[in-house]
Amino acid sequence: IPEELLAEIKRVQQVGYGVARQEMQNLPFSGASNTRKIPTLSSSVILNWVEEGGKIASSKPKFGVVTQTLKKLAGTVILTNEIIEDSAIDLAGLIAKLFAEATQKEEDLQFFNGSGTPWTGILKNTAINIVTQTSGDVNQLTADDLLDMIDATPSGALAGAKFFFHRTILSVLRKLKDEQGQYIYQRPQDGTPGQIWDYPYMTVEAFPARSTVTTNTKYILFGNLKNTCVFGDKGGMRVMFLDQATLTDDDGETVVNLAEQDMVATRITERVGYVVVLPEGLTVLKASATVV
Repeated sequence: IPEELLAEIKRVQQVGYGVARQEMQNLPFSGASNTRKIPTLSSSVILNWVEEGGKIASSKPKFGVVTQTLKKLAGTVILTNEIIEDSAIDLAGLIAKLFAEATQKEEDLQFFNGSGTPWTGILKNTAINIVTQTSGDVNQLTADDLLDMIDATPSGALAGAKFFFHRTILSVLRKLKDEQGQYIYQRPQDGTPGQIWDYPYMTVEAFPARSTVTTNTKYILFGNLKNTCVFGDKGGMRVMFLDQATLTDDDGETVVNLAEQDMVATRITERVGYVVVLPEGLTVLKASATVV
């Protein structure tokens, strides 16, 4: 570590991540399996009007099942004992914090915008409601496009719903007005979060940024993630300190014998998974195929 950085390491912190853990319903795994079945209600009971003495038809709710699977996320950092002992900062604590940030970032990238390996993100889920923007240009986004997202979401799923998008999209949304010329964006004030069309919003770094939105890009989500998605892990984040292993360094070629070279390694692993249990309660906005 350079001398001028011994007292303190300056860095740009990873903010805008950890939304999946925060917003989805968190149900930790238990037991021996790495999968579990989660029941969903696909249809409710049915009532009918009948005449006096008429036959009353029977009905019953129908249940579906979705499967949630765990997958492993892991990483290792190798350090010399000298750099740990001689550092004027808590290097082990810093690495633990970096691991936590990297974990939250990777979870959001996969669970919101993953392309199928290893996860298909919510924005790529074809089962959720899709509203197509009137233009393929993000700068042509209208207040009506967002209103259509609200209308496309079932009324029973509106409680607790929020808009989710990348922070660079907010500058576009703040300019939108309704038919009376009033801005649909409301600033945060007095403990009330900022709102769009009277619904709160959250910025998520894992969503497409304004500069990357092109035709057919899905880039704004609306819904209540706690009611529609389940996040789960098993055993939390596991941290292990190694001093006897033989590892490959981050260049992918150099072999490091920790014991012979007086080095230590920190290894983290987590087993985590998510699943959309009620896709009909979520709505995504997609830029159209053409620019108007």
